[in-house]
Amino acid sequence: MIFVYFVSALLGGLAGHQARRFTRNIESGWRNLAEHGIGGLLLAPFLLVMWVGLGGDKREIPRLFAAFGLSLLGVGAGVSAGWLMDNLGWKA
Repeated sequence: MIFVYFVSALLGGLAGHQARRFTRNIESGWRNLAEHGIGGLLLAPFLLVMWVGLGGDKREIPRLFAAFGLSLLGVGAGVSAGWLMDNLGWKA
């Protein structure tokens, strides 16, 4: 059954790639951030499906999504800060 979940995630990724039609006209740096943000958010439902499919405890789903969301926000904020520093000419 996990193969079916994997294929559904693969198809979801292909569908998510279609967001490029809407983001291609955005300035390069913001486009990259938007596209990666969309990818991270698209990951959430498939994370849930895989978690339950692999026997994860349904009572732990709120904690799983809290960890996922905080990780997504933290990494996204770091990438955004790095991009901003690069564009302001900050050399770290």
